[in-house]
Order: sequence, then structure tokens, then C-alpha cells
Amino acid sequence: MKKKAKVKILSIKKRQTKFVYQLKGKKKWFKNAGLSKAFGTGKTPKKSAKKWRIVKSERVKISGHKQTYYQVQDRKGHKAWLLKAYVVKAA
Repeated sequence: MKKKAKVKILSIKKRQTKFVYQLKGKKKWFKNAGLSKAFGTGKTPKKSAKKWRIVKSERVKISGHKQTYYQVQDRKGHKAWLLKAYVVKAA
């Protein structure tokens, strides 16, 4: 059985941005800041035109590697945490 990755939150910051973003398809997303609970089915939709806003960003250390995660929110108010690379500015 695979050992669960240890997650340590280094910092969390609120973000205020007027830009809207789209998400890359079939990527892992999470419900909580500790990245332990999967959001919905556990992966982003394959194709989606939905627009999201960045609410918060956090620096996380996972198994010795530092990464940045964003909390995004859609127009209905659903929030999810994603890796920075999976969030793309909408055209």
C-alpha cells in the first residue's frame, strides 16, 4: 500500500483579482486546504467553459517539495483547491 504524502501548509494569502480563469481538464482538485478531501469526482471536467476566480493562494510543502495551490470559486460559489499550473487565464 502506498504511503500517504505528508502535507504542510507554509502560508495562505487572500487574492483579489478581476480576471477570470479556466481550469485544465482531468486534473486533481481538492475540497480543503490540507489537500486530503477530493472535490466532487476528484478530477476537473474534461471540457468546461466555466469561468472561475482566484480567491486564495497557499504555499504547501509535500514530501519535501514546495508547490503553490490556488483556491478558485465559480459564479455559484463552489470553491476548490488546484495546483497553480492547472489554472489558466481565460481569453
